[in-house]
Amino acid sequence: MKNSYWVLLSVLILATFLAIFTASTFSKLQKKEIRNHHVSSRYLTDISNHKFSAVDCAELFSDSTILLFGSSELGFYNTLMPFNFLPDNFGKRLLAIGKAGTQTFADFSVLTSYKKYLKTKQIVILISPNWFCGKSALGTHPALFMNYFNPAFYDTAIIKSEFSEYLTDYYLRNELDLDDQFILRKKLLPLSDINATKIIHNEIMSLGESIKDMLCSNNNLVGKNIIDDDITSKTKEVENYSSFFDTLRVVESKDFLSTCTNNNYGIYDDYYTKYCEGKLPFSLIPTQVSENQELKDLKTLLHFLKTEKYKPLVVLLPVNPYAYDMKDFLPFKQHIENEIKKYNFPFLNLFVNDTTTYQKGMCRDAMHTGPLGWIEINKKIVETFYPNEYGN
Repeated sequence: MKNSYWVLLSVLILATFLAIFTASTFSKLQKKEIRNHHVSSRYLTDISNHKFSAVDCAELFSDSTILLFGSSELGFYNTLMPFNFLPDNFGKRLLAIGKAGTQTFADFSVLTSYKKYLKTKQIVILISPNWFCGKSALGTHPALFMNYFNPAFYDTAIIKSEFSEYLTDYYLRNELDLDDQFILRKKLLPLSDINATKIIHNEIMSLGESIKDMLCSNNNLVGKNIIDDDITSKTKEVENYSSFFDTLRVVESKDFLSTCTNNNYGIYDDYYTKYCEGKLPFSLIPTQVSENQELKDLKTLLHFLKTEKYKPLVVLLPVNPYAYDMKDFLPFKQHIENEIKKYNFPFLNLFVNDTTTYQKGMCRDAMHTGPLGWIEINKKIVETFYPNEYGN
C-alpha cells in the first residue's frame, strides 16, 4: 500500500513537471510564432493564422476602434487608406481586415467568431460590384473562410440564433473542401439530421475549447507587447473640414493622372499595359438574383449587423466605366441598394456607370479603389461616426 502511494505520488510529480515544462515551451514557441507574423493594430490580412488570445482581442477590438472589412483594394498600400488616413489626420483608430478574395461571408465569419470580444459597434463594409459576377458570385471560397473563421473563439450565442444554421449550410455546401482544415468528422454530419446545426456547433466548441486552453494558458506572454500599436493618442485638429478634403482632391487627382500616360482611361500605366491594352471593354455581368450566393451572403450579413445592433457604414465601391461595359449590371445594382436601404444603414454609393459623370482617380485601374475613392470613403467615415466633431 505504501509503495503504491509513493508510485502514485511520483507519477503526479512527474506529470506536473511535464505539464509545466510543456506549457512553458509551448508559450515560448507561441510567442516566437506570433512575433514572426505581422500583427498590426491597423491592418490584418487574415485572422486565423495569428494565435490570438483574449488579451490580444481586447487590444485589437477596442471600443475606440472602427472595423473596416475590405478585399483586394486594401492590398495597394498608401497613406489614403483609412487605417493610415484616419489615425494620422484625425487621431481616430481604424482596423482594416481583408485581402484579395475576401467577400461578405468572410466578414460574417469574423463577426461570428469574435462577437463576444468586439467592443466596437462601428463597422465599415466595403462591397465590390465584381463579387456578384462570374465565379465570385458563388460566394467566399472555403480557403478564405478558414482565414477568417476562428473556431477557438466561435461565440456560443450564435447557436441560439438563425445564423448558426447559415454557417451549417455553408459547411454542407463546401464539405469536401473544408473537411481536412475544419477538423469536423463527416460521420457527425448526416445530411438528413435536423440537428446538424447543433452537431456542428458542439464539434466547433469542443475543438475551440481545446485550442483556447493551449493558446490562452499563459496570457502574460501575449497581448499588448506583440501588437504593433502605432496609433498615437494625439488628436489632430482639421481647422477647415471642407477645404481640407477639397484641397486633397485637387492634389491627389493631379498626382494620379501623372501616372496614367499611356491611356485616357484613368488607369495607371503598368496595369494598363499588363491587363487592359487591347482587351477593353471588360463586361460586368452578374449571376441572376435567384442563383447569386454572394447576394444571399450580403443579405445575411446585413441582417446580422442589424440584429446585433452594429452601426455599419456600407460602401458600394466604384468600377471604372472606361474599362467595363456595365449595362447588364445596372438592374442588379438595384437589388444591392434595396437591401442596404431596407435597414436604413448609412450608405455611400461610389458606383458610376458612365464616363460623363466618372472622375478619373476614383479607381486606380479597372476596378480597385483609387485615391479619389479613398478620399470619399474617409470623409464619409468621419461624417458618419464623428458628426459632432466635424461638420457634415
